Amino acid sequence: MKVQVLCYNIVAFLLLLPLQAQSQTGILAGTITDAETNSAIPNARAVVSSLKRGAVANAAGEFRIENLPAATYTITISSLGFRSHTERVVIADGKTTAVNVRLASDPLETEQVIVTASRKPERILNAPASVSVVDAAQIVARTPLSPVENIRGLPSVDIVSTGLQQNIVVVRGFNSALSGRMLTMVDNRIVNLPSLRSNLFQTISVSNEDIERIEVVAGPASAMYGPNSAGGVMHTLTKSPLEHQGTTVSLAGGERSLMLGSFSHSALFTESFGFRLSGQFMRGNDWEYFDPAEPDTIIRAVPTPYGRVVKSGPISNKRDFRLKRQGLDARLDYRWSDDLTSVLSGGVAQVSDIELSGVGAIQVADGVNSYAQLRTTYKNLFVQMYLTSVNTGDSYFLRTGDFQAEHSLMYVGQAQHSFELANGRHRFVYGADALLTRPSSDYTLYGRNEDSDDINELGYFGQYETDLTEQFKLVLAARYDSHSQFKSGNWSPRAALVYKPTEVGSFRLTYNQSYESPMALDLFADFVAADQSRFQGLPYNARLRGVPKTGFHFKRPDGLGKGLGGWYMRTPFAPALGYQDAEATWTWPAVVPFLQSRGLDVSGLANLQPSPAVVGTSLRTLNLNTLAFDPVQPSDIKDIDPIDLSRTTTIEFGYQGLLSDRLLFKATLYRENTVNPLGAYIVQTPNVFYDYATLNAYLVSQNVSPGRADTLAKLISSIPLGTIAPIETDSTDLMVTTRSFGDVTFWGGDVSLAYALSREWSFSGSYTYVSENFFGKSLGDYDDITLNAPRHKGSFAVAYESSGLSLSAETRLRYVGEFFVISGIGRETIPSYTIVDVNASYKLPFDRHITAYCSIQNLLDYRHKEYVGVPVLGRIGVLRIGYSF
Repeated sequence: MKVQVLCYNIVAFLLLLPLQAQSQTGILAGTITDAETNSAIPNARAVVSSLKRGAVANAAGEFRIENLPAATYTITISSLGFRSHTERVVIADGKTTAVNVRLASDPLETEQVIVTASRKPERILNAPASVSVVDAAQIVARTPLSPVENIRGLPSVDIVSTGLQQNIVVVRGFNSALSGRMLTMVDNRIVNLPSLRSNLFQTISVSNEDIERIEVVAGPASAMYGPNSAGGVMHTLTKSPLEHQGTTVSLAGGERSLMLGSFSHSALFTESFGFRLSGQFMRGNDWEYFDPAEPDTIIRAVPTPYGRVVKSGPISNKRDFRLKRQGLDARLDYRWSDDLTSVLSGGVAQVSDIELSGVGAIQVADGVNSYAQLRTTYKNLFVQMYLTSVNTGDSYFLRTGDFQAEHSLMYVGQAQHSFELANGRHRFVYGADALLTRPSSDYTLYGRNEDSDDINELGYFGQYETDLTEQFKLVLAARYDSHSQFKSGNWSPRAALVYKPTEVGSFRLTYNQSYESPMALDLFADFVAADQSRFQGLPYNARLRGVPKTGFHFKRPDGLGKGLGGWYMRTPFAPALGYQDAEATWTWPAVVPFLQSRGLDVSGLANLQPSPAVVGTSLRTLNLNTLAFDPVQPSDIKDIDPIDLSRTTTIEFGYQGLLSDRLLFKATLYRENTVNPLGAYIVQTPNVFYDYATLNAYLVSQNVSPGRADTLAKLISSIPLGTIAPIETDSTDLMVTTRSFGDVTFWGGDVSLAYALSREWSFSGSYTYVSENFFGKSLGDYDDITLNAPRHKGSFAVAYESSGLSLSAETRLRYVGEFFVISGIGRETIPSYTIVDVNASYKLPFDRHITAYCSIQNLLDYRHKEYVGVPVLGRIGVLRIGYSF
């Protein structure tokens, strides 16, 4: 009810906010040129600061802002690669005021303004966090197969490619197959998939030409953004049609039968009303990989609480490596007055490829992700509502053939306001968010939990900044979040001290607490991850189960049980008996007819039932990846506690600034402690088996020939006789789930340099180090913990841009060190690899509207893997032709 009231209030605000009349009396016009070359600077921006109105210069560097009330204003002229210029101008009634501005070069862009670190505009040097920015000039020169490729090489960012367009991205580790640890946004909108909460970057519908810049905040950000930003924030901001008009069309082709195309068209209906429409498509053949855990044939079926409903099969289980992506995105911007602007946007993307999950790969067939968003800014107030939906189409699990029919929704309402006191010395930002996730899968993912899996999250945040002196700034922030699946709420504080000894350099000391909440699958999953066909027809399924609020409890040894360790089990050979002693020999009367039903010669065995005194019992747990049963001890059986929030505490010290006019240096050193990270999906319920050695000896003692005794003992001891199952289940299924456990601490750091040798040539590089990325199992823990990321990685780039902007090129070398992966889909050491990427663009001399782009990833064709359960990757080259007018 609280969320509904909040949403209604936001709607009422948008509809009832009064419009303000504009006086239209004067014009500001001028030309913007390069102070060194005296050439025009196209796309430079002129902004009237107090009115937040502006214009973009044309190809001749000319701009014009009309209908300005007569007054004295401060205007700011800016362009990427140049220092901003500010001056006072007087607008007279009915007159045109002319200004001609010459901008000085700033190739290192130290005056960038960002919005993500504090949810408000601020210079990057003033931000209380480690922030990296990729601007439009860098983005448009590339031909990415996924938007996330624009941030490759940034410090602390771990990007794992699992295919041509599929990527897993985190900041500072804790990677996983369905990772949502890094909060990913486009224009203040969360873009991860509802329910699954994974970041599928190829489902972002905006085209590369739409992007104005990408801001990446490394490290915890929950104090401002709430859940699931413990690993930082990637925020893509797109161009407003009120400031950027024009049309761009591009076509590309490349290796592996790649074909790409995109268009973007922005125009004005009136001076205050603009629109943008863009689209994209991609086709290609992905790198090939065959999972040995996937059967040769499958039965396509829909799982239900009452059993599987067969749709087709058995059919050959062949992966479809054909990639398909297509999307449309639209945006309307309306400036009601100088203080009031609304943006209505929406988009849809359809994708077909192969995606990883914690229990194997999914063949995604025509999955659709869509959104609708309405946001309004009135002076210092920002409000928005948006809806995100996903429909997985005909997608299915490649290990089982079961359909994944998810069509979940997420509703979000947000409001934020800021104000200043004492002439701007004290600055406040505060607001509230409501996230309503509505998982829905037609029982294919959430089974018996389908009707009770809603998640409501409410958050309230505030930040206070004050200038202690001209050089010291103090930042204090806190956020309180509630989650409908947890009894108590969670606080996320942040404190930062920023010291600016000069205008071009700053130190920061920051303390953050952030947290990550479990996704819907962790709480509500209920589906078969491996069926009986995977166990040679044995009467078992491996079922993925979410962990309920109560957790799972095994039937405790009570001193009466005669089973191994005093435990109890349930057996599919006598399900009506319920819990019985976890001991092998009493099941003999059921095992013999089971063998007989398989056509085996069991003559004389019925009368040879052994006793516990002569034949032992063993415990083994299924490994989903090898389908072997690995030995465990009775002491390894532990209750599964309710999933807890994963909490991260970080202390960070950093510097960013100019060491000389041409050298920009950034460095960060941090210590991070994470409590209760989620482990991999594994089978948590051991099975009871006959002990081979004692059974073989017993059969020989009963006058069974040694050869036949050995054969029978091996066969019988391979049969799981029963499952040590939690009392919360009514099944003998093997239960697959995850646990939140552990307390790990590590420290790390990164450094980056950018050096402008001249106007044409520049160099950049970065290095990232983590003190430890593998944490062996401690006493009481259930498993090892890994960051699934390297301890060492780095990059070095050389870039060239001609003074006439006709030719630009960049060569980047990327190194990723060795690391060990623990995942539900396997455990494997990923060897280190070194990759060289090249991007170049050239404006054709006979038509400056046409630009040729060349992009080559992995120029030297170094064959390598970047994660477990993924293909070996090689070179991919793409040639693109773009036409802009």
